Parts: sequence; structure tokens; C-alpha cells
Amino acid sequence: MKKQLACLALACLLLVAMAACGTPTGQTASHDHPVYTNYRDIPGVTSDEISQIEALR
Repeated sequence: MKKQLACLALACLLLVAMAACGTPTGQTASHDHPVYTNYRDIPGVTSDEISQIEALR
């Protein structure tokens, strides 16, 4: 009986530990990093760098 109770307690503990590993409520992975659709939108890209990129195209 003690062995069954110990296994049940361990299973409950593991279940709680696994449930705590998820993404926090209200946050999604897509909001972790900014998404840029164009290289010109990236802060810090200079007009010289844009010209060099256009020359490669």
C-alpha cells in the first residue's frame, strides 16, 4: 500500500512539474522577437548599407 501511495505521489509531482513548463499565460512565442518584413524596417540599417544591399540584387 505504501509503495502505491508513493508512486501516486510521484506521478502527481511529475504532472505538476510538467504543467509548469508551458508558456506563461498571455504570452506567445511569436512576441518574443520583433518580426521585420523588410530590411529597411530594421533599426540601425544605414542608407549606405541599403545601397549596398540593392547593388547585390
